[in-house]
Amino acid sequence: MDVSRSMAATDVVPTRISAAQQAARDLIVGLPSGVRLGIVSFAATAIVVLPPTDNRLGMLEALDRFELQNGTATGSGLIQSLAVLFPDDGIDLEAILFSGESLAPGTGGRSLAEAAAADAVRKRELERPSAQPGSYRHGAVILLSDGRRTTGPDPLDAARMAAQRGVRVYTVGFGVPQDADAAGSRLSYEMQLDEPTLREIATLTDGEYFQAGSAADLTRVYRQLSGRLALERREVEISALLAAASALLLVAACGLSLLWFRR
Repeated sequence: MDVSRSMAATDVVPTRISAAQQAARDLIVGLPSGVRLGIVSFAATAIVVLPPTDNRLGMLEALDRFELQNGTATGSGLIQSLAVLFPDDGIDLEAILFSGESLAPGTGGRSLAEAAAADAVRKRELERPSAQPGSYRHGAVILLSDGRRTTGPDPLDAARMAAQRGVRVYTVGFGVPQDADAAGSRLSYEMQLDEPTLREIATLTDGEYFQAGSAADLTRVYRQLSGRLALERREVEISALLAAASALLLVAACGLSLLWFRR
């Protein structure tokens, strides 16, 4: 969720952030049983507010810990979400930030250690086998933003990282798509919805873009998305259960045999 200061705008009553928090509460309450949810917030950088959990109370409490800050690093928010989904992939947001917003090669004024870390990240991503976009069935990202990226990695580069892993990203543009709020006050460039980028992120990852201009719209969007969340499939070792069942059948067969021949 975007927690940039533009989320304090009042074009959505009472404010964008308050309406977004309430809609997220409705999403949490309506989640299918067994679905785990993690929460990442982003402004100038991105932090994990809550690791994936099925603890509904923990989710609700996490929503109250949002603090509005300067900047909008949409790409950082998406990359941090991928790091949570794939903890064994070694996705390091700091190393990616060291590589520069364009992820271009070279030191760019960084220390040799920082440049080496960034180059290692870039090499690992280039060598990673690509999955079919949308093929990952164990999780998805819902990305809510109300403005334009002002810092951090290019969100389209982050979307390609998600697509490479088969992760769908459902993007939600929150706020009015016009350049003025309900009172007629002109919104700054940074506070205006960047619908083309959000649509492109969804397209690259085989996700879907939604526009929500009110708290009620956002609640409806979340309800649609909650129905699409897939339960994680877990492999369960059942050979021991089958062996136990076979033993029980064998004992039952022996017992029936003894009863038969006694007759």
